[in-house]
Amino acid sequence: MFSISVIFLFIILLLLCAWTIYIIVQLILLLVSFKQDVPYVPLSRSSLRTIIRSQLLDNRHTIVDLGCGTGTILAALTKHYPDAKLIGVEKNAWVVRAAKLRCLFWRRKPTIMQGDMFDYSLQHVDAVVGFWVTDVMKSLLEKCAKECKKECIIIAAVVHEKFNPPDHLAFEKKLLPNTKKVWVYTRIPQS
Repeated sequence: MFSISVIFLFIILLLLCAWTIYIIVQLILLLVSFKQDVPYVPLSRSSLRTIIRSQLLDNRHTIVDLGCGTGTILAALTKHYPDAKLIGVEKNAWVVRAAKLRCLFWRRKPTIMQGDMFDYSLQHVDAVVGFWVTDVMKSLLEKCAKECKKECIIIAAVVHEKFNPPDHLAFEKKLLPNTKKVWVYTRIPQS
């Protein structure tokens, strides 16, 4: 009969192996993504917590994560918004495989598809979320201004916080509390 210390040691060893595999997968994804237009950059836990705690996604029926990476935001949204339709769009085929593998055993799976986020139609979505580099933000907000419903919100964790939306796009920008990089963009009502 095994003693409790042997079982405890086995569990610690198993967790250590799982963590090592996770780190190796993250490194492989980083290396593979260097050849892409936009590299894979994992979202920080603090930014993710800020998005969830903001409760801005309450009562949003269709939420799309553009450039979903390995599905970090989708994983959190699945837990906190079980009734929402969640969609992830990612360009890198390897990262899409990792995201699909990540949600393999989830009870409620988001739809994860490979494709360019600028080709995905936003006409039916209630919220757009993502972690984007500053260079992408102007084009992304132009796309949202053309395609999104007026009440759609955009929650952006931005790599560099120095982005301001062009005035002609009529978006209001607000920084979420306790963060320096998570912004909410909403349409400015036209008078």
